[in-house]
Amino acid sequence: MRWIGCLLCLLVTAVVTAQERAEKVDERISELNEQMEVLTNRLNEGLQLHGFISQGWMKSGNNWLGNTEDGSFDFNEFGLNVMTNLSENFHLGMQMMSREMGHYSTGSMTIDWAYGDYQFDERMGVRVGRVRTPIGMHNESRDIDPLRVPIFLPQSVYAESTRDVTSAVNGLALYGNLELGRAGSFDYLTWVGGITINPDEGLGRLIEDSGVFIVNDIDIDYSVGCNVYWNTPLHGLRLTGVYDAGRGVEITQVTTAALIPMGIPAGTPATGTIAELEISGGGVGYDLGRLNLSAEYSYIRGDMETSIANGAVTMTQNIDYEGYYGMATYELTHRLAIAGSYSEYYPNADDRDGTTKVKDWYAWQKDAALSTRYNITPNWSIKGEIHFINGTGQLLRGDNPDGYDKHWRSYLLKTSYTF
Repeated sequence: MRWIGCLLCLLVTAVVTAQERAEKVDERISELNEQMEVLTNRLNEGLQLHGFISQGWMKSGNNWLGNTEDGSFDFNEFGLNVMTNLSENFHLGMQMMSREMGHYSTGSMTIDWAYGDYQFDERMGVRVGRVRTPIGMHNESRDIDPLRVPIFLPQSVYAESTRDVTSAVNGLALYGNLELGRAGSFDYLTWVGGITINPDEGLGRLIEDSGVFIVNDIDIDYSVGCNVYWNTPLHGLRLTGVYDAGRGVEITQVTTAALIPMGIPAGTPATGTIAELEISGGGVGYDLGRLNLSAEYSYIRGDMETSIANGAVTMTQNIDYEGYYGMATYELTHRLAIAGSYSEYYPNADDRDGTTKVKDWYAWQKDAALSTRYNITPNWSIKGEIHFINGTGQLLRGDNPDGYDKHWRSYLLKTSYTF
């Protein structure tokens, strides 16, 4: 009978222990519910939802970015962003965007940027996710049309053809501000991460324009870079420098009929590799209140080697793009603003004079632009812009099968609404 008593004691102990554990579980669940309620309240209190929508029209003497010689309405953007503060130091944000600009289109809503941002103090913060990269003074805000007067940022530095390798990385970024006393301060942002490339846009279209290859896929192992702003002691004057390197670029493609005379059948597999695609540049911005002045320089270089039919034939190509601009914007009233810019772009920095081209003006694109913006309401604006262009250094032959005009103009209209 003794063993029955022991068994009863064990059962009683087990029941008591189970009850105690159940009470602890209930307490823990209650604590978690309270924490979730606090987090939900913070999310709701700090939640910010904004967006923008725009529609434009473009007509140009040569087909530029699309079929624009007869005028085109294939020029629109829609963006929706949400941000929230989980604490004073921790923020979450994301922007979805759809964009159509002639041949350069997202096709549907895509993630423009999305990251968590934790700031330890003014000297250092970290962002993790899809992070915008400031390759250019205006690159982080180039998708938000109402923030600037021009419709197009100067294409010599902010070219749509290289947008896919300069806009964002999927990784992390460190940023902060370092005080320099009487010398002003430094803002810095450094990043590392992968890059998402659409083979039908940007770099892919540039490669296909040779008529030799059809691009199927573009992969970049990772990109690493840094941007530094010097906020000088002179109020409103900022200097900037940037460097970015895309490592391990691989382009999967097939040949076209253009190589048949060389004994290479159309559809032969080919792989292009760029060990390192470098982007460097610098700029200056001077904010004088109603008048804003800026100038930038950009240089992109890399060596691409293409292997055809598993190395039976190899081809090499130097990537050597150079561009710069100067721009001024002025607010005449709180509703009306104007802007003017001049930019130059060279697809081959070693041949600025076009000595290797059929026509020398194929080797440059010099663009003088005038812009105006009128704010109908604080949220609704309309813009007009005209470009006077000399040369065709940024145009694609595939868009202009009948040839080019050396001197040509481009006219743009656009309206945008923010909410």
